[in-house]
Amino acid sequence: MTQRVIGGRTALYGLVGWPVGHSLSPLMQNAAFAALELDAVYLALPLAPERLLEGLGGAHALGFRGLNVTIPHKEGAAAACVRLDEVAAAVGAANVLRHAPDGWEGSNTDATALLELLREAGVAPGARVLLVGAGGAARAGAWAALRLAGGARVVARRAEQAARLCQALAPSASPGGAGAVPVAWEALAAEAAAADVILNGTSVGLAGHDDRLPGVTFRAGQVALDMVYGDTTFTREAGAAGARGPGRGPAGPPGRPRLHPLDRPARAGGDHDRRAAAGQEQAPDDPPLPHRRRVPRPRPVRHRRGLPAGLTIDPPASTPTWCAARRATAAAAG
Repeated sequence: MTQRVIGGRTALYGLVGWPVGHSLSPLMQNAAFAALELDAVYLALPLAPERLLEGLGGAHALGFRGLNVTIPHKEGAAAACVRLDEVAAAVGAANVLRHAPDGWEGSNTDATALLELLREAGVAPGARVLLVGAGGAARAGAWAALRLAGGARVVARRAEQAARLCQALAPSASPGGAGAVPVAWEALAAEAAAADVILNGTSVGLAGHDDRLPGVTFRAGQVALDMVYGDTTFTREAGAAGARGPGRGPAGPPGRPRLHPLDRPARAGGDHDRRAAAGQEQAPDDPPLPHRRRVPRPRPVRHRRGLPAGLTIDPPASTPTWCAARRATAAAAG
């Protein structure tokens, strides 16, 4: 493959967050662009919270085709969009932004991915779901839990933020469900012990943050889902206790890093298959699961400048772009 040259027609994409230095998204995305010979580049863009609107406006003015959004900007990014898709509007957060002539169009692929993952894990209506956190990622988890289980118990260090989440997401609850209920932070340990499902929607586990949720223990049969990718304390402890993750397998047995929950194959033909698998950064070096679908080897794409208008910037794990990224990153690492 010839050496890539960034020129005046190179399509610009990026990830905005604070921080983003730990992100694996640029490695994965740029490997995919190179493997498919697309004239595009993907950048990690650290953006301080107090400069979010300024930064998003600048990226739009500079012609960025699209952005992924990660912690702590997902709610602010949704508010800055000129249009939101149905899910992003319901969740109140956006993790994928698409360039439109009059501003950014926002989508939320976290929520649809989490809904599918909870369904894969066997979560049924009436399940007792504990959601830890109340930020943008947690909002996606609440939406998925309310749609599938009918309820969620939300605990966050800032009680007022948990209450706002519950109020905002109330319309998303399935008929007859318990709805979203805020719970005091001091009750976290007791709530975790009683829960059928535990979702971590906090920054705990990210580089530079706490690595353990205080007082949380797991038991066999629980479903445990960490929205932070990689080999986290949450997934290790859940797997050691016999909790299960999506696909009804162990949540993260010792010695085997768990796939990021949002790095999963999409259902063929669904909206999730046409959009990004997730807005949070995905880990290209995670091993494939045994049940991951085989897909045809992509045909080389020759002499293409930029990306088609409809191509999303964070491809699902089942697409040729994702598979090309895995091969390219594995070759680079080897």
